Amino acid sequence: ATRLACARCVAVMAALWASTDGAAWTGALASYEEHAAGHAQLDRFWRVELPETLAGRAEKFVSKEELVEVMKWKFAHGKFRPLMKQILTNEDADVRAASRAAFTLIADAKSRNLSTIMKAIEALTVLRGIGPASATAVLALAYEDVAFMSDEAMEAIAALGPKKYTLPHYKALLSELQAKAASLGAPWTPERIGRALWAAARAAQPSRKRKAE
Repeated sequence: ATRLACARCVAVMAALWASTDGAAWTGALASYEEHAAGHAQLDRFWRVELPETLAGRAEKFVSKEELVEVMKWKFAHGKFRPLMKQILTNEDADVRAASRAAFTLIADAKSRNLSTIMKAIEALTVLRGIGPASATAVLALAYEDVAFMSDEAMEAIAALGPKKYTLPHYKALLSELQAKAASLGAPWTPERIGRALWAAARAAQPSRKRKAE
């Protein structure tokens, strides 16, 4: 599925971002599954199945096969990018080692902050085809303190300026999402804020048919 950009989508996201109305945010998040229906199987894998698998491991890591599925989710969830060939050239052992190192850096909630999250992203970007945005797709499924670096979240926050898929830009994005989550209070997290913005953007898009998984 490709993301359909529209001026209305940006306006709706910006309005939600400016809102302090908890009900508005809750309503947007509640519509998430409806708008993710076109890639429901991949979304369930990313939000439910793989997190449960990781929770059962003594040390968190993802295999090459699991990484490929996460990237399929990322491409279905946002904009397709021709990176899969590069990703497939990674060895399973390298994927496991890089992801284990990344998850270890943020395993302790007390030390999970902007600095350690940036280091965890860097640990994953040693893999071919994995940039900051793809790295956040891996980390966010395990820890909601990390938000997926979606186009929608970046577009909603005018203060960030033009989209950049760089580590400094993600650091600024995550800082904004952390502040918004803190202002709304529990159970809001940076990842849930990002998910609500994504759903709001999808709801504002012109109607179109979505293929089921």
